[in-house]
Amino acid sequence: MYKGAFHLSMEHGQGYRRYGAARCEYSGGWQAGLRHGKGQYLDRRTGASYNGEYVADRKHGQGEEHLPGISTKVGLWVDDLLNGYGRLIEYSPGTGEVAVDYKGSFVNDRFEGLGEYVQGDGVRYKGQFKDHCKHGKGLLML
Repeated sequence: MYKGAFHLSMEHGQGYRRYGAARCEYSGGWQAGLRHGKGQYLDRRTGASYNGEYVADRKHGQGEEHLPGISTKVGLWVDDLLNGYGRLIEYSPGTGEVAVDYKGSFVNDRFEGLGEYVQGDGVRYKGQFKDHCKHGKGLLML
C-alpha cells in the first residue's frame, strides 16, 4: 500500500508505503518510484530501522541504522555502506551488552584510517586501522 504524491504514475514527493503484509514500512521522500531524500524505514518483525537520507533507493548521506541486539551504525552512508566518519556499536548476543564501540573513519563499512575501538571489557585502542584491523601507529590500553 502506498499513500502520497505521484508523478507519471510513480511515487514522487512525500509518501508512505507498507511492504510485505505490512511487516515493513517507509515514510519519507520518493523520486521516480524510489526512496529518495530524508526518510524512515522500519521492519516491524525484527525491529530493524534506518532513519536518514536515501538516493535512488540506497542509504546515501547522513543516517542511523539500528539492528536490535546486533548493532547500531551512525554516520555518512554511500551506496548502503558507511564511508567517512561514523560510529559502530555491536552488542553481545543474548545479553545485549555493548561488545564493541568504534568511532572513527570508515571505507565501505570497514574501519580504515584513524579511530578509537573500545571492547566491552574496557580494552581500548586508539590509532590507525586498515581493512578493519589495527594497523600502523596506535595506543593499546589494557
